[in-house]
Amino acid sequence: MSHVSDDFIEQMKLYFHKLTTDYLLATFGEEKGKLLFAKYNYAFQSFFEKNLHLMNSNMSKRHGINSIFVLALDKALEEEELSHKELKAHVIAIYKIMMQSLVETQTKDLETSKDPWYTFVKKTKEGNYRLYENEYFQSVIAFDEESVFGLDVKKCLYFEIFQANNRPDLGPILCAYDYPLSTATDKWIRFERTETIVDGFNRCDFRYYPKDSSIKRKLIESPERISDLILIFIHKETGWGDPLKPQCEFDDLYIRETTKLDEGKISVTFEYHFDEDGFSQYPRVHILNGEVIFDSAGTILDFKLEETYTGPASVEDPYKTKKE
Repeated sequence: MSHVSDDFIEQMKLYFHKLTTDYLLATFGEEKGKLLFAKYNYAFQSFFEKNLHLMNSNMSKRHGINSIFVLALDKALEEEELSHKELKAHVIAIYKIMMQSLVETQTKDLETSKDPWYTFVKKTKEGNYRLYENEYFQSVIAFDEESVFGLDVKKCLYFEIFQANNRPDLGPILCAYDYPLSTATDKWIRFERTETIVDGFNRCDFRYYPKDSSIKRKLIESPERISDLILIFIHKETGWGDPLKPQCEFDDLYIRETTKLDEGKISVTFEYHFDEDGFSQYPRVHILNGEVIFDSAGTILDFKLEETYTGPASVEDPYKTKKE
């Protein structure tokens, strides 16, 4: 789970306020827009303070601020007597502006990737680990296959805040946020969600499918994918490193040779280095040499691992052992 600073939370508040101000002024005109923003700002501060018992950490504040934003905007616009559909349109319009840079980045990532499906799955796993594998959402990977990737979210802080404020009816508005976000990858990935906690189910089921099987490259054509599969395998076998956790910066993998075998199989020989003590002044280095046999789908059929060195790195250059 990522660290979230106090400053980050304050910056988020300011960003929501700026986007909301600009949107209200552009939509309702300067005079009315200023009046509506004043109502929004007062409501936002009030709801934020009122719900601090549900946002007891900066990570929960990072997420909970989304529900606070919707509650505050709804309060500011209550005299407009908007329908649920009209309120949702205003909320999503502001989120689309907020998401523009993220959508452009995600689209570029897949456009420039030689393996869009794998790139998408990898980045989704990383984002899920940073933001949703926690007590507030309890997200777990339900499917991780060649033809489907799925997450099950078993708790929802967004909805809990709406419920605590007697506004569970606002829950579906934030659920709708996921669809404009999915436009970033819509060219390559089909997104489906059939169950939500808001609708009374015990989970939100996020499912992703490659639109065209041709976007999935053969394993031998995807060196990045081979490296990640080996790192995951080494972690499971030894407990060293963890490629899904960004704080693990002390391992290196060197692919020595990749060889095609019969029936679509491939052999990969490699060398792996892990600094046991991380930031210690004198880290202990482990070096493994190994070979892994994959089938065409990336399943490991056989392997050999040999620890060829364990000991201190050079005092003058802690990474000298790696370079040699």
